[in-house]
Amino acid sequence: MKSSDEGVHDVVVAGATPAGISAAIAAARRGLAVALVDPLPVPGQMLSNGLCVFDTAHRAGVTGIMSEFAARVAAHHREHYASDPAVAENRGAPRHGAADGLSFEPKVAARILWEMIQDTAGLSYFPRHAFTGALMEGKRCAGVIARPIRGEKFDPLSVFPLAEPGAEHIEFRGRAVIDATYEGDIAAWAGAAFRSGRDGRSREEPHNGVIMSDYHKGRMSVEAGWLPETFLAGSTGEADPKVMGANVRFVIKNHGCAEGPHRIEKPENYDPARYRNGWRPTVWTYIPGGKWFVNIMNGGNDLQGDLLASYPGGSPAQRRKVLAAIYERAREYLYHIQTARGCPEWGLADDEFPLSGGWPYCVYVREARRIAGQSHLTETDIHRWMPRDGENFLTGLTGDHSRPRLQPDSVAVGDYDLDCHPCDDEPSEEYQSSGEGGFMFSSLRSPIQVPYGCMVPRGIEGLLVTCAISVSHVAMAVVRMEPVWAQLGHAAGIAAALSCETKASFQELDVRAVQEQLLRDGCQLYYYTDLPPSHPAFAAAQRLSLRGVMSGFPDWTFRPERLLTRGEWARMLAAAFDLWPSVTANHFDDVPPEHPAFPAFETLYDYGARAGIPVVKFERHQKVWSDDTLGYRFFARPDDDIPSREASEMAEALARAMGRRTAGTRIGEEGEFLSRAEAAVLLDGVAPGRRARAAGELMLSNNCFACFGL
Repeated sequence: MKSSDEGVHDVVVAGATPAGISAAIAAARRGLAVALVDPLPVPGQMLSNGLCVFDTAHRAGVTGIMSEFAARVAAHHREHYASDPAVAENRGAPRHGAADGLSFEPKVAARILWEMIQDTAGLSYFPRHAFTGALMEGKRCAGVIARPIRGEKFDPLSVFPLAEPGAEHIEFRGRAVIDATYEGDIAAWAGAAFRSGRDGRSREEPHNGVIMSDYHKGRMSVEAGWLPETFLAGSTGEADPKVMGANVRFVIKNHGCAEGPHRIEKPENYDPARYRNGWRPTVWTYIPGGKWFVNIMNGGNDLQGDLLASYPGGSPAQRRKVLAAIYERAREYLYHIQTARGCPEWGLADDEFPLSGGWPYCVYVREARRIAGQSHLTETDIHRWMPRDGENFLTGLTGDHSRPRLQPDSVAVGDYDLDCHPCDDEPSEEYQSSGEGGFMFSSLRSPIQVPYGCMVPRGIEGLLVTCAISVSHVAMAVVRMEPVWAQLGHAAGIAAALSCETKASFQELDVRAVQEQLLRDGCQLYYYTDLPPSHPAFAAAQRLSLRGVMSGFPDWTFRPERLLTRGEWARMLAAAFDLWPSVTANHFDDVPPEHPAFPAFETLYDYGARAGIPVVKFERHQKVWSDDTLGYRFFARPDDDIPSREASEMAEALARAMGRRTAGTRIGEEGEFLSRAEAAVLLDGVAPGRRARAAGELMLSNNCFACFGL
């Protein structure tokens, strides 16, 4: 083996996926020398190879560096495609609106990503380098090994090079390494523990394992006496090695004629019975430039089953065999569209992927390896109707179930359906269900958070993983969306820079420091649809939401201008100062024990009384008792809007009562009332934040917050 050395970089990023590009740019912007290495001839992997959209339910789900990408795409569309229906009508919005930069041509995505890389000082990009190994120094990953891919054209199978005596290999060494590949190959070569396939049904994973669902074929099950979106007989929940289907997400257009070079020859093994699911142009698959992407899971261009199950841990030879089968499936399906489906005028777009005959340069790998990390996400962490601590069907699923449980160490958010593609193409004979293993919980969609520790492999130093992260098969069904992976890449780039600057390992790194830089970069850590990074309260609301002090509404809005009542403010104030409930009496006549703010008012009153500093403002009214003696009644007015000045004074008084210094923060003018945005800024300034902690470190439960009704 001939070996050469590209030198030592601060950070080496393996894979120019959206995650890898985000990681490389984030690290380079902090002044580090970064090498971005990738096997493809263009950057972006799936984003520039047929994905064509950001899978998010709302523009707010694309944050950080990929938000910059979307803004550039939107500007390109305004300049070049203003009259295109995708742009003029913002078709597919809010999920895939082209006017918002959320859908795009592959060639446009590749060009804009390349420009972003070129615009970043300190970032060196190495395309056409296939990965062959990891450089190790004991338990520390010190770099990656790659083989150059030569030639004018590009063979997608070349990304997994076969052993060849005397072949050239290049070493890319770094103080920190980020595995941004979809497969997690660098982590595996480094010795990281990982899993693949389905984990099997469990208490935390009721929808894992072998399942039959009718989420695409609901009419059949209704006729059989069942409801749409039902898990059917045959759902054994057994674990197995199968993964979500993969495909070549090719791009086609109407060429306006039935014959021509766009027509393809009949593939040797074509069987029309295999393709029971037809394709038609829809608003959801249209992209600017008069093109459509093809993504048909059951009886379409998806490959599932035993052969695909061999892909995650397969040798280069086995991987090439699987890739060949996926590309062959795509060719057969395109032939099926042109012939059996009666669309001879449709064919591959003739201005895309020129180095491989119009076919994308890579395969859409939805799921491969999943590392064993410092943190681990399961269905319980991404499904909003899974029980929280202490909940069951006797106590009731209490509280706000518009979101899954809070992840205080969140470094990424997602907003998409729990979308698990089938793992096998065989439908239920009785119900003609979707392919086995497929389901989509659209009606139960909710934002998710991914904690930092999911990127940190156990037992390996110097390495972060952005795509093949530590999650279950079911959790991967929502985490696998490119906006989530991209934000994880952004976080990994920041973490790598901080590790180089502080000499702390990824396991020891201060997670809060990573979060603070992400907030400065405009990344959401707690998802809101109406609180953009440009809002003055953005960072404050994010910090308080991560602590469980503030939360949004069931529609995932923050509503920054909404006014707060005294009761709401009391609950937030008690939670922000991390007070332990202290209830000695029912002091206020208009705040009975059944009032949501009762424990907060009593606790604030008690803390202030013990320090000799009044915290709660209240009114005193005389009352004549039945024996004609005079007494008093006390009113806190919990349901009235609270004036901004009064809220400031309460916060300052509580800080003094607890022996903390206060800068005398005052907000609002006389007669103004406190908004949620003002409350966030005020609390962020006077209330103590949580202490920093390393990845995977346990945090005490916020049960005291629950007492205050938050």
